Amino acid sequence: MRRNHVQPMLAGVLMLGLSAAMMGLPLAAQEAGKKEAAKGRLPPYFGDVVDDKEKQGIYDIQAAYEPKIEKLEAELEAVKAERDAKIEKYVGPAKMKKIEEAKAAAAAKREEKNKKPDEKKLDLKPTVKGELKK
Repeated sequence: MRRNHVQPMLAGVLMLGLSAAMMGLPLAAQEAGKKEAAKGRLPPYFGDVVDDKEKQGIYDIQAAYEPKIEKLEAELEAVKAERDAKIEKYVGPAKMKKIEEAKAAAAAKREEKNKKPDEKKLDLKPTVKGELKK
């Protein structure tokens, strides 16, 4: 007879939650009313040098600059799109069609190259003895 694994797992999750509550670790329900601390990614090599207060300060600085960076990145993308449109207009539709065909061929070749061996078509040819050979 197979033992039901759901009950022990449920008991383990319940015990983990109770342990966390007893240790004072915040649960999702406890954090719902609190403001989340700013989080980000520290610059390289900062993690081993700065303390928790400095980390939080760095995260706050990053959060303050994020809207400006996003705005500039969007502006950069718009400028790149404008540039690309002018290049396509300069080259003309006939040559752009050839360029698009070359891009599609390269993408298909890349996709075929990245397929797993079992997804690739195997070119099996019968041998003299009737066995299949790659």
